[in-house]
Amino acid sequence: MKRGYIEIKSNSNDTLVVNTCFINGTLWMTMYEMTDLFNTFTSSVNNNLRAAFKSGILQKENVTQIYENGNAHITLYNLEALIFIAYRTASKEAEIFRQWLVNTLYKYPRDKQDNVWFHLPISDFANNDSSIALN
Repeated sequence: MKRGYIEIKSNSNDTLVVNTCFINGTLWMTMYEMTDLFNTFTSSVNNNLRAAFKSGILQKENVTQIYENGNAHITLYNLEALIFIAYRTASKEAEIFRQWLVNTLYKYPRDKQDNVWFHLPISDFANNDSSIALN
């Protein structure tokens, strides 16, 4: 199963770089991958996701997928859940992701008819790299 990826890495110029690869307009990550990406605690991610599902902000059936690997059942979360967690996490990595997200959406041409994030043409965002200087 291709899941896509997003990573935040430091380069030699003291710049954090966001590398992404979306599959069909999204990506799928485990809770532990989100924890690593945003340098936070698993319990924090878990509690925020449960609160989002309970309040109805996120619908579990729309943002999760169960991946079966032998006898193991792994819950994967999509880009919508990742964005939600990014806005609920107070880490430098989450801040960089939020800046990248806003910059990426702002750069998208305003004259396109279909400007909804989850319906953007895949070619516009596949393997998108952005750099944001560290403060």
